[in-house]
Amino acid sequence: MNILYFYQYFATSKGSWGTRVHEFTKEWVKEGHQVTVVTSVYSKSDISASKFIQTNYYEGVKVIIINVRIDNRQPFLKRIFHSLLIPLSPAGMP
Repeated sequence: MNILYFYQYFATSKGSWGTRVHEFTKEWVKEGHQVTVVTSVYSKSDISASKFIQTNYYEGVKVIIINVRIDNRQPFLKRIFHSLLIPLSPAGMP
């Protein structure tokens, strides 16, 4: 099965943020599924990107990173705008 997961706060076990999604996706890969996560750059995450849209692999999980910073300290409207960029970007399209 192909699984597409949108989660703006994705982090691996090396990050200082919750890693629940990373743990789920690793298990799905072990079960034979192809997993893609579309995420952004979060201040507490260990992932980063040098291009606007970048693809990395973490323990068999394909992670498409949209290089837009989302942080709870940003003004509300800026967070909304950045959150909308994720599913509307080319990486968010099937």
